[in-house]
Amino acid sequence: MTFHFLVPRRADALDRRPERLRDYLAEHWQSRVCHVHPVPFADSSCLTQLVEEEIDLVVSSQMERGDGRFGFEDFVARWGWHDKLQLKVVALSGGWRKLLGLSLFLNRRCSHVLIVDFASHLSDGSMLFVIDRMRDLDMEAVAFAEYDPMLLLRHLPDALILECDV
Repeated sequence: MTFHFLVPRRADALDRRPERLRDYLAEHWQSRVCHVHPVPFADSSCLTQLVEEEIDLVVSSQMERGDGRFGFEDFVARWGWHDKLQLKVVALSGGWRKLLGLSLFLNRRCSHVLIVDFASHLSDGSMLFVIDRMRDLDMEAVAFAEYDPMLLLRHLPDALILECDV
């Protein structure tokens, strides 16, 4: 797997144009690209209360579509959610909600991924944890588009830089 940093020409591309960043990568990689970016008003599906319910809802939907990597039990074990299953999603810190969203997103079967604003809300330990989990997945390439790339670049010093006119 290769890691990339996507550097858009326009500063507002991360906020206003994440789909254009995805489209750029799809053309560059000649592949479908799954992407995730922060949603300012929601940190979960808003259809559930408990972490267990959120995981079950999303993972079961992914599995029904044939899009999921792991079923509920394997997902919980792989990402270490056992001790948080009975917590309310809204009671989680921003970092834990971010980790929940990223882990659910990465459970999708995608070989090429764009993650916008990966580093915000995550500690260095959480970033390394997610990066390690990504390395174990069957993905070809992961690109990050960051407000402050230095937060993540220190953990991925060999990442390739992709400048784009978006």
